[in-house]
Amino acid sequence: MFLTFRELREAINELSDEQLDMTASVYDPHATEVFSISECFVTHNLPQNHQEELDGVVEENQPLLVIGPLEGLVDNEKE
Repeated sequence: MFLTFRELREAINELSDEQLDMTASVYDPHATEVFSISECFVTHNLPQNHQEELDGVVEENQPLLVIGPLEGLVDNEKE
């Protein structure tokens, strides 16, 4: 079974104020690594090349939590 965003929201609602100020992270027990979440996007808001890579893998409007650098995912020229 995999976690839904509804279940994730319920788990987040149980966090303390102190925990809510901590960096959101994902733990991979197989790699024994922790990855910080850098952004949350809805698939159709991603740049076209990433949408094409995800076509048929996830639903068109599926929210995705992104780990790693955001290069190529966001407009770095925002003012």
